[in-house]
Amino acid sequence: MIDTLLQNDTLITDSTEAKTLPIMDLITSGGIGGNIIMSVLGVLSILAIYILIERISTLNKAKKETPNFVSKIANLVSEKREKDAIDICKKEDTIVSRMMGKGLKRIGEPLTEIHSAMENQAKLEVNKLESNLTNLATISGAAPMIGFLGTVIGMILSIFEISNAGGN
Repeated sequence: MIDTLLQNDTLITDSTEAKTLPIMDLITSGGIGGNIIMSVLGVLSILAIYILIERISTLNKAKKETPNFVSKIANLVSEKREKDAIDICKKEDTIVSRMMGKGLKRIGEPLTEIHSAMENQAKLEVNKLESNLTNLATISGAAPMIGFLGTVIGMILSIFEISNAGGN
């Protein structure tokens, strides 16, 4: 950038060029400490993206439904064909079908046992759906703190460099 000033009929030019720093040079210029912090943040980012994609695919698979599934099972149970209903539940392989299959296997037992079996299966299904969410929460809590640590280290190094340069 060239600035021109007219002072006492004298042309004064100030030529200062703005320097740019490529992003990879900026990332790797932090020394060994900065490189370690950036590496950890990179690994955590990749891990978080993997968990996110895996959870999205699991949830999409979980919300898969077959139309008229419940009515088919209800018709088979009303016709006293529990074995066929259980077979359909095994073939379906969805959350609802696994819960209904647990209940159908206990037909003839007291209602409380059927209810507790289906409730236990529901708890297992919820546990499967929530797996890795604690890891994602830990990453989302730790990554900003690691980033702040990198910022503090960078500030300390900057102040150290300024002091080595004589404070100018």
